[in-house]
Amino acid sequence: MQNNNHYYNYKSGKFGLNANLYDSLLYQINSILFYYGNHHKQKKPFFFQIIFLYSKTLFLYIFGFFFFVRKRQDKIIISNAYVDIHFNDYILLSSPWHFSRKKKIFCSKELLKIILKIEVVLSKRSIRLLFSSSFQNLIQLYDFEFSKLLNNNNVKCVIVPNDLSFFENLSIKIAQKNKVPSFVYLHGLPARYNNIDDNRADYLLVWSRPKNDICK
Repeated sequence: MQNNNHYYNYKSGKFGLNANLYDSLLYQINSILFYYGNHHKQKKPFFFQIIFLYSKTLFLYIFGFFFFVRKRQDKIIISNAYVDIHFNDYILLSSPWHFSRKKKIFCSKELLKIILKIEVVLSKRSIRLLFSSSFQNLIQLYDFEFSKLLNNNNVKCVIVPNDLSFFENLSIKIAQKNKVPSFVYLHGLPARYNNIDDNRADYLLVWSRPKNDICK
């Protein structure tokens, strides 16, 4: 538990959140509680704006993984890091929750549906919804489907740019549970290191000259 975060600590105990789920929701809960902009009720977007948003999202996700054929034995690196690392004989795919114009996405139809439902809940910035049993069920479904994808494919590692954001945090835990190495990959500024973040993955990888030499 986070020291002095009495509200979240009390609520998480009341709703029976386990340690992993508490940690995965920590950043999201804190952003609702402590970010001033999130204290104001937002106007609901018009219907056509909602339709456009989800149509665009669905199109990009579908384009990202439906038109990409790979073999079961292909060695896969999953990454949504700010800078891509390319190795010979490895296929670099984007994380399931992050579509990119530069690379295809590591996803499935079922996982896509779950991610979209989770994103709807997160976008509402409601603590009540985050504590709901229906949202916890969505997280369990995400865990199950992502684990199935990891086990059914030759995934060599998962690389993320941070370990605080919801999907990154949760996916590190799922990767570790399935014995897939996880990396946080970011800049190497010494002032960034602390006991709050960048300490959940198996490895911390920073931008440097040796990294450039490896990737040649």
